[in-house]
Amino acid sequence: MNNRQNVHLKILEKFASMQGYTSKKFRNTFIDQNPDEYVKEKHHLLSNIRGVYVPKNYDFAYSIKVSIDSKNYGNKIENMDDRLLITYYLPDKIKDGQKNRDIKALKNNFKNNIPLGIVLKENNKYVVLGLGSIIEFNTDYIIVECNNTINASVEFEKPPMTINVEKLYSVKLRLKQHEFRNKVLGLYSSCNLCGCNIQDILIASHIKPWSHSDDNEKLDMYNGLLLCPNHDKLFDLGYITFDQSGKIKISSLISGENSKLLNLDKNYKLEISPSTCRYLKYHEENIFVQ
Repeated sequence: MNNRQNVHLKILEKFASMQGYTSKKFRNTFIDQNPDEYVKEKHHLLSNIRGVYVPKNYDFAYSIKVSIDSKNYGNKIENMDDRLLITYYLPDKIKDGQKNRDIKALKNNFKNNIPLGIVLKENNKYVVLGLGSIIEFNTDYIIVECNNTINASVEFEKPPMTINVEKLYSVKLRLKQHEFRNKVLGLYSSCNLCGCNIQDILIASHIKPWSHSDDNEKLDMYNGLLLCPNHDKLFDLGYITFDQSGKIKISSLISGENSKLLNLDKNYKLEISPSTCRYLKYHEENIFVQ
């Protein structure tokens, strides 16, 4: 993982540990933070100006600041006993040059199930609600769900809890998978088989499966193909593979009729880098179903 992703994970852990923390100060509470037990470098938890905090040149949002007592926003929080549902409206100014960046980052959080740090601003005080997950995404607003396990009126000096280790590990995996996807998109712009170029549905498919790969192989772009959902599933289950020259091999389990329906051409040949050959060899020998 790169340093930015490591910092992201630590900030999520810090938000989880601060759940219930209340402060009337913004600066030195949420920005201009010195290195601490969570993040080993200077950092911000929230944006100084914007409601969404997306670090420069990064694909994900770290946090949102939810204001519910201002006529300028319209955000709202519904108390569902064991959870909170937050309706958070994005900036609506046409000339807001960063709105598209905010939307893109939040969409990445939504698609990859990466949580956000949530801070509530109300009556000139800030309350850390902990971590929340986007459960609905729209270009004008998002709906975020988070646990309702805090007593916001109680202040404390030492954070009382830490993020679940298993959950943190799953976030780490998703960040890595997103990094791998971006690398594969740098190699290919459409499905390697059918040419579909709708990026939102294309899958960066590992040739040598993630579970069989070492740390370097997991993020190696040459260990990837870009496939539409149909062809990704066929490749993942071993119904199709490619030899080291790139020529397709189709399992005997797929009939001629199904080959036509699935847009599989037995004469198809994939254009590949020499660096991909060893991964295809592994897939052909270990995954492919004859």
